[in-house]
Amino acid sequence: MKPYINDFLIKKGLPQDPRYLGWMKKKEAWKKKKEEERKTRQEEEKRKKEGGGGGGKDETERRAGTNPGGEGGHDNKNNSNNNNSNNNKDNTNTDEKKEEEGQKEEKEEEEKEETKKVEKFDFEKCVWANNRRCFKITVGNSSTAGIISGHEKLTIEHLRPHCIRIANQIDKLINGGWSLYHWAADPVVWVPRELNHKADSLCNKSMDIKQEHRYIHPHIDKIIRTGFNLKLCTDGGVRGGKTSGTGWVIYAVQVDDVGAEGKHVAVIEGGVYYDRGMSSLEAEIRALEEALTCLGMDL
Repeated sequence: MKPYINDFLIKKGLPQDPRYLGWMKKKEAWKKKKEEERKTRQEEEKRKKEGGGGGGKDETERRAGTNPGGEGGHDNKNNSNNNNSNNNKDNTNTDEKKEEEGQKEEKEEEEKEETKKVEKFDFEKCVWANNRRCFKITVGNSSTAGIISGHEKLTIEHLRPHCIRIANQIDKLINGGWSLYHWAADPVVWVPRELNHKADSLCNKSMDIKQEHRYIHPHIDKIIRTGFNLKLCTDGGVRGGKTSGTGWVIYAVQVDDVGAEGKHVAVIEGGVYYDRGMSSLEAEIRALEEALTCLGMDL
């Protein structure tokens, strides 16, 4: 069963829709810019490596040279000993360099992977279709996003009521005059931890203080009536399979004319502590349900 079917992405006729063409044009321009930045970084790294390699060569040539002032067998013997010592040092240095290079390559690969993750969501993070009465829901678990958006099947039956309540809350938002942050977007999207750090810290806070906590902005009614866009960030976590917690934050977001995010103001934030273990999927779904329920009370 799909708790929520995404009716906002209708694939038929997309290429003819001017909204789609305009969005794709922005996306292609963004990709081109990121590719140019990546090439520039690679060229700079290459130049640094080439510049750093000269000193080693001069050192090797100096070591290989003979003693111009040497005389007789004594000096030859000293030179022989020095060459043996230098060879041993060179072997040691070579091993150390290989090890350092291996560690550096591993670190570079990890950094590249993290950069890819963040860059993948950079464009979607900053583009909004309108600057009033739009909402965006982000979660820290890809399965949660897939299930609620209708792309994955729900296999854990006891979570079905939670998913249905989440779908009903999203429908309530849409029927109340709110729209998705982008006309072709899924109702719930996954983001990596780097882009969800506030909800992650609130989740940790729930488990640290071992109780529910909540903050509501004193002027929330005025902010919502003004029609700012809303961004919901949620996260759930489990510690040692014995305790669990949730965390969420709802921002009022200012958006400029080209759809870029501006100032963020946290209007609601909170979390709940559970004195029992649960799956990470259940924790994430509970966090999303709690955030939407709390928002529904103030709309």
